[in-house]
Amino acid sequence: MDKWHGSVKFEDGNSVALASYANPDTGKIISRLVNILKLFRTALAVAQDGKLCCESFTILRYRAWFEDEDARDPWVVEVSRVDFNLAVQLLAEVQAITDDANLQPAGLRTATKLVDDLFPGLYNRTVSTNAKPLEILHICSLAVQILTTGFESYIQAHEGSLQPCFLDDPIKKVKLLGISATTEQYPFVVATLMELTCMGEMLLKPVLVFSACDSKDITCLLGADDSSSKLDLFTSPEDLIDTWGPGQFLLPPESRQPSAILINDGAVYQGNGEFHWGKGSSRDKLLTGKMELSTKIRIGAPVTRNDSCQLDEEQHHNDCADFLRELGTRSPGFDLEELQFGLQGCSNVLVQANATYKRSPGVTSKQRLLRNVSQELPSSLESYWGVQFSLCTGVARRVQLREMVADLLLVFASCLTAASDFANWERLKTDHDIIEAFRQHNIVEWLRKLDPPLHDLVLRLINNLLNTLGDTGLDDTGDSFLISWPWEKDINRGLEIDVKAPQCSWVRLIADDAVSATFAYATPKCLETAEIRCRSTTTRPWLNLVPLLETAVMVRSEPALGRPQLCRLRHEERYFFRKFSGEIFVRASKPQSATEVRLIEISRFSGIPPRILLRMFRRGEQVRERRITEDGGEVVTISADTSRD
Repeated sequence: MDKWHGSVKFEDGNSVALASYANPDTGKIISRLVNILKLFRTALAVAQDGKLCCESFTILRYRAWFEDEDARDPWVVEVSRVDFNLAVQLLAEVQAITDDANLQPAGLRTATKLVDDLFPGLYNRTVSTNAKPLEILHICSLAVQILTTGFESYIQAHEGSLQPCFLDDPIKKVKLLGISATTEQYPFVVATLMELTCMGEMLLKPVLVFSACDSKDITCLLGADDSSSKLDLFTSPEDLIDTWGPGQFLLPPESRQPSAILINDGAVYQGNGEFHWGKGSSRDKLLTGKMELSTKIRIGAPVTRNDSCQLDEEQHHNDCADFLRELGTRSPGFDLEELQFGLQGCSNVLVQANATYKRSPGVTSKQRLLRNVSQELPSSLESYWGVQFSLCTGVARRVQLREMVADLLLVFASCLTAASDFANWERLKTDHDIIEAFRQHNIVEWLRKLDPPLHDLVLRLINNLLNTLGDTGLDDTGDSFLISWPWEKDINRGLEIDVKAPQCSWVRLIADDAVSATFAYATPKCLETAEIRCRSTTTRPWLNLVPLLETAVMVRSEPALGRPQLCRLRHEERYFFRKFSGEIFVRASKPQSATEVRLIEISRFSGIPPRILLRMFRRGEQVRERRITEDGGEVVTISADTSRD
């Protein structure tokens, strides 16, 4: 092993790698660094010859551990550029080291600058006032590990796990330990997979993000290991194109500054001072923003999560006891099944007609899924059929079914009673990281690799989860909207929303139909918008209101001839959702300064037959929610028209 350029240990089923240059002989460590940097320099030349890069590459870093509080942001991943010259300069500095006396900050300025620029504060936490040689050597080793691992990540556009050709299993997390053999001696750097907000919809994979960790507090600040968190991207337009291109800059007429970036069948554009990636935006909207090539912008989603919210879910659950009702139950009542008509006149005129009508209900996507979960599940896990409702703000957003399963699986697994099931569940958690698996895009491949007993248990848990939440959404009467709130072992109760309430009438737009489904559940996550903020740092009773939903919709226009075409929403135009109960009309609010489109439900025409409304609006344009990410569509918020009150 002395001839190797360091060592790597594996943990958690070979999904976590610990890289170390540890050696009791500092001379051998320095020799390793020289050899690694020479090989790295060769790799850079090969990449340049293959036109994979120019004279620099990018690294994704997490901004939670910054000494400057103004720069610290736990919900941002920043794209940082690294010049190839740094590797050349670092090699020259390491080659100049002859003994421990040369291990001083002044002699290794490139290494110290690289580490301190990427992770401000890491150098000060590592190097003491007297600057011991081993501390400087550790910083130098970290710099080399960051360069090599970061470049490997850059070559694959920072997307997905690392899997060199000589490894059988993909690596989801890398701990760069420098000259230490453990995480307890010096601060270290971790590279782990994280999800991005709207940019994640473009990439369809998590990205590898680097963060610093303190050996004195082993808790790595990378999202507190909360893989359900999605982070915004902070990058310059030129770095965005370099990392995930090809792309094009869109320049307004008579302007030298681009207004948008056309990339991956979508565009990064500006609205309300914020930037967003999406598909289907109009050219007029793309021309309204302004950006500079080298100035960094934040690309995110309109609904964000406030992690500083201190909602106590247990206390909140107790406070809301009066609002909870059983799911799947219904009081007895009368359903209309027969109609009779008769007409009687004078002078021997008698007309009579008798008819019996029994309504044949349609079959919704939810019903089809629940009839055969095992068969329908693979094609449904990526569907945006889950709806999160924030207990703090009431804001709702569409999520994929696999993310809903990841959020609720622990609660439903706590109801297991068989000892064999409980043992298999522990295996799924410790050996297969089941919760993290459902947050990834390759969940079907993960399921196929499970042993039959584990596979059967996962399907039974999901079947129970989906059938329990199958009664959520708009009920049969159309008067109530049910939201599941699984809490500890109480999985059969939830919240009931009055659809007739002015702010909640929009929920009719997400009723189950032939192409969409709604599995609604409460979440303690604090979901905020620009107008709706965290209610309080203490517990508050449930308001029984859901002000809006974030989702993505598609417009389908039926031309006189030809096939349906994908169109864009237009400001102040009216559209309709087609549900089993009939058409529901909305108005699009899309001012040029706005980041997202608002669809406002129109209820003042509720007494007018839909066919008359279609004639009034003179347009046959229908909108529907996207099912999967590949459908594209425009990100919108849906709300009720409260101005009518």
